[in-house]
Amino acid sequence: MTSELDIFVGNTTLIDEDVYRLWLDGYSVNDAVALRVRSGILVNVAAKLTHNKDVRDLFVDLVEKFVEPCRSDHWPLNDVRLFLNQYSASVHSLDGFRHQALWDRYMGTLRGCLLRLYHD
Repeated sequence: MTSELDIFVGNTTLIDEDVYRLWLDGYSVNDAVALRVRSGILVNVAAKLTHNKDVRDLFVDLVEKFVEPCRSDHWPLNDVRLFLNQYSASVHSLDGFRHQALWDRYMGTLRGCLLRLYHD
């Protein structure tokens, strides 16, 4: 724990604010980073959906980049559901985010797909 504290407090150039907030909420550094990485994956998948080839690869990307890492970390289905629900709702706290209806449609569809892929 001392080395984790040193990284966050002693060297401010290495701090990721989202990871730091998760760490303050009681997550270990590894769990906080894993949550941060998984949330970034969902946004990156959405950004790539402008090309036909990327749309064809959507389910492959979801399984390889989200479902399999969650399974390897032994996340129960309820934890995956909770993560997706909280992640979906997180944009509503951003004042400047103007595409909330679009985000809700995207995450609603993505959440359904991911939960189905994770469960099967």
